[in-house]
Amino acid sequence: MSGSLIVPLADDMMNTKNMTIEDLIESTDLGNVIVFASICGIEPEYGWYYDACTKCAGRITIVAGRMFCPRCKQSRNAVPRFKLHVQVMDTTGSTSFILFDRNVSNYVGRSVQDLIDAQGQGDNSLGYPADLEVLVGKKMLFKVDITNGNLLHNWRNYGVKRTSDDAELIQMFIKKHNVKVIEDDDEAAAIDVHVTQEAALAKEVPTIEGGDSNMIKSLEGPAIEGDDSNKSLVNQQDGELTPCSKVGGKRSADQDVSDVAIVAEVGERSINKPVKLKSVKIEKNP
Repeated sequence: MSGSLIVPLADDMMNTKNMTIEDLIESTDLGNVIVFASICGIEPEYGWYYDACTKCAGRITIVAGRMFCPRCKQSRNAVPRFKLHVQVMDTTGSTSFILFDRNVSNYVGRSVQDLIDAQGQGDNSLGYPADLEVLVGKKMLFKVDITNGNLLHNWRNYGVKRTSDDAELIQMFIKKHNVKVIEDDDEAAAIDVHVTQEAALAKEVPTIEGGDSNMIKSLEGPAIEGDDSNKSLVNQQDGELTPCSKVGGKRSADQDVSDVAIVAEVGERSINKPVKLKSVKIEKNP
């Protein structure tokens, strides 16, 4: 019998090593970890899909007028697949995750092609289909892949293999790892205070536009594990923290979750942008 064994989603989330975002950024070890965090924004500068090889899911390029897969090293057909950069945060910091294919479609409920076809009929001011906004504010468990790109090149983007926003599973995770979540009343107060502070700072601090044009990219298309279709609504909660205090030293890069190959390509570094924070406050019990 060949092929890797697919571990059930709940077992994977509960038994894989867990980390906070601060732990993730400071990690010096390769491997997979589970991060409990909130999606607080979408990064539209990287687009939201790519043309993928139908065989290996790597990025298709055009060579001599024909579609060519650098990973397969031969001509291939292409199909559009989700590849969405999102900003995530917990009470220890924030960073960027890259969501591929089912880890987007499971929550949006539509295919990439459906959204491409619909784009010409709606408001495109966001730079991506409004349907993707359903992800913003979600508290989720993310199975994240720490690769050589993160450790050796200080990339601050992490590929995601599996996700779940299942409320029961999240509660099991919180209980097992002694994660304490703030109450709703405290959360509402924290949101009011934070938004007021953001508004005050916006009047004093100029907006920085553009970014560094020095980025390393790799071939897209990870092998996404399992069919993580468990979905449920989870209340949005807000934490008291400085959102990007732990990511200054990490460069942005598009990366292959399976870390198969890396090629250089010009792009723009992701910059930390003011966002309306939607997060949870997580505290470890003494």
